[in-house]
Amino acid sequence: MARLNMPTEVAGLEWNDFISPNWLRFPLQAAMAFRSFDASTDQAIDFLRSKGLALEEAAGRGLRWITEMHARYP
Repeated sequence: MARLNMPTEVAGLEWNDFISPNWLRFPLQAAMAFRSFDASTDQAIDFLRSKGLALEEAAGRGLRWITEMHARYP
């Protein structure tokens, strides 16, 4: 989305605020580096929600979520 110059949909937030510009040149490489069950995913979710972005339930599945699932279904 950043490479296509699509808006972030969060007022005052630009892609360069949280994505390194060199990732924009190689989007497939950036996608392979994404680890959904990482603490940084939870931080990103919290940050976006603090900026007023309403995320779908599936978008909030980071390390917190997988840890809860492992505790619930050992």
